[in-house]
Amino acid sequence: MNFKYFKTLLLVINVLLLILILPPKSFSSDYSPVYTFHIKFGPIPFSHKLHTSVPPSLYNHYQTQNHNTYAYRDYSKFVTPNVVKSIAENIQNITRNKPYSDEVFANAVLEIVHQIPYNKSKAKYPAETIVENSGDCDGLSLVAASIMKAGDLDVVLFIYPTYPVSHMNIGVHLSHEPIYHTRGIEPTNYEYNGKKYYTAETTSGTDWKVGDQPKCYRSIEPCIISLENCETASPGEVSSSLGSPLIPSSISLSLIPETSNASEEGNTIKISGSILPVYAEQQVTIYINHQESSRHDVFMTVTTDHLGNYSLTWNFNTTGTYTIQSSWNGVHNYAGSDSEKLTVHVGLNQLLDQYEVVNSWWVGSEVIQTTALSKAGACILSNYGVIEFLEKNFTETGVLLSSEFIILGNEEDISRSEQIITIPEQTTVIPSYEEKMDNHLEFMLRRNGHNNYSASVRLLDDSDISQISNKSGPMFVNASEYVRENTWYNLETKISEDLIIANLFEENITHLSETVPISNNTGICEFRILMKYDPDSLIVFKSLEAEIPDQPTQLVEGNNPNILELLAPHIGMYLFELAIILAVAIPILICARKRRKLDACRT
Repeated sequence: MNFKYFKTLLLVINVLLLILILPPKSFSSDYSPVYTFHIKFGPIPFSHKLHTSVPPSLYNHYQTQNHNTYAYRDYSKFVTPNVVKSIAENIQNITRNKPYSDEVFANAVLEIVHQIPYNKSKAKYPAETIVENSGDCDGLSLVAASIMKAGDLDVVLFIYPTYPVSHMNIGVHLSHEPIYHTRGIEPTNYEYNGKKYYTAETTSGTDWKVGDQPKCYRSIEPCIISLENCETASPGEVSSSLGSPLIPSSISLSLIPETSNASEEGNTIKISGSILPVYAEQQVTIYINHQESSRHDVFMTVTTDHLGNYSLTWNFNTTGTYTIQSSWNGVHNYAGSDSEKLTVHVGLNQLLDQYEVVNSWWVGSEVIQTTALSKAGACILSNYGVIEFLEKNFTETGVLLSSEFIILGNEEDISRSEQIITIPEQTTVIPSYEEKMDNHLEFMLRRNGHNNYSASVRLLDDSDISQISNKSGPMFVNASEYVRENTWYNLETKISEDLIIANLFEENITHLSETVPISNNTGICEFRILMKYDPDSLIVFKSLEAEIPDQPTQLVEGNNPNILELLAPHIGMYLFELAIILAVAIPILICARKRRKLDACRT
């Protein structure tokens, strides 16, 4: 084989092999797409890079919204101008002083949207399409319409319900007839409410400009949807900057319990934090999501003070588990950021005041009044049992359970005990329902058999505790003596086939460190860490997770790792990509061989 062709073949194979060994990229870790658009300065087009960043909390918010469409007018709810306001402003910084600036701006938006790959999907909000970097005609049209409307253009949606398939693009009202559309073709427009709206095709593949229209839709009258009912307020924005990447920012989050006002029902906490870099008058969004019922999900916005601090007082009025997270949009060339996510459990005891009634007791000849539980409260109390925060099962060689947690207690210590009333020659004990509500937090690891494990984090009541409180030995640890209120702790515990490891520490202070061998390699084994806390406190988790522990490859002297075992989880992907390599390499070899024969004949 000619050496020149051999080098070419090696180069192609090496590139393909490089692609093969690179890990696949997932959109979930890429919230910072970069786009390019061109603006002419005279006859010369100048390129501009637009760097964007989407806070994960914003993407998660829109994923949980209603995506159903029962009529064409329902598509207007997916148009979210406030979310992409920064993108529109940055594009307008380039186009604002250009001739026909509204058309130039619209065409720049189309050029950006054309860079998002087409992929058939259901209707999505623009934040979802940007993060996932894919969308079909409606998803791409909704992104373009949102940006153009954020730039104060008058925009509508065009929906073509018939031939050849249903389709969507947008209509843009301009101050003039388009001048940058494809030459030789009359710009397409449709009238709505006495205005001309020029078509703007958003799917990629052709350099569509405002006024262009795919040939198969030129003779079809579209259904026109106005955007009067589009979203007018959003929890956050996509960050963007021109020319240079966005600089990372940060936002913190903390929770502090506040003494409940006597007139309030529920449990009150102060949500606070700060942003870096420090900016005043910045909007911070606080998401509070109820895990058991989305009806209680809310988001609120607050502004930072001159030190970059923010705060909000929130009153929980429903039992259950909540997640709390704060988010900042960023400013200037700084990207937006999300705080860590905190999980808060609001127990029944925090809310029992709203079920209290006043009962009268006869003691001798005197009437004594005391608080008691209403029938509704008693019914709830009787059904109040084990609360699961986390429960996972694994078919692996072990499981690692880890979390940071804090028990938030009120500064006032309210006594919870029965009322003893003594009258001469008679003593009466009036029971208190709160006495039943001792709370216990349990972290449990369980080996159910060979390569079968489970992990859970639960709240237990007295009846659950009575079943395990008599246990002793290394499989049960009472950590109540180590845990104080209003202090963050870090717990890591691991179970494998022959070992249990548990560590509980507070910053640099280690409170608990145990390593327990398991002698029975075939039987069931449980390991529990239990701690008691005041029933009027809130339990808050940060980074609560159960996962498979890392298994680093260790080279033992005299033994080599089995490469097939290392590749086994990815063998299907590797075989597929190897087939692609062969499909490319074999034709190159054949062509090279034919070329060599041809050269031989010529000589």
